[in-house]
Amino acid sequence: DAADYARVASARAILLSEQGPADKALAVLVRQMQQSKNEVVRHYAACALEDIGEKARGVLDAVKKAQSDKYEYVKRVTNRIVAKLDA
Repeated sequence: DAADYARVASARAILLSEQGPADKALAVLVRQMQQSKNEVVRHYAACALEDIGEKARGVLDAVKKAQSDKYEYVKRVTNRIVAKLDA
């Protein structure tokens, strides 16, 4: 889909349902979390990564980089992910 939020929603659904290519879905979430110009989309992508829990371990380095995002809500979510997965 051309819309960032729709790509994030689709990737989240794939990962939560375990019905599709997880590696591609993770890549979509990371790309949107890092590159979207829309701060709400970056936050939504980070929330999706938090929702999938252990499945996000493979992209922990990308999550750590996003801890310095300029949007406070992205920082908060990524801090929680790192605290949980990097403990």
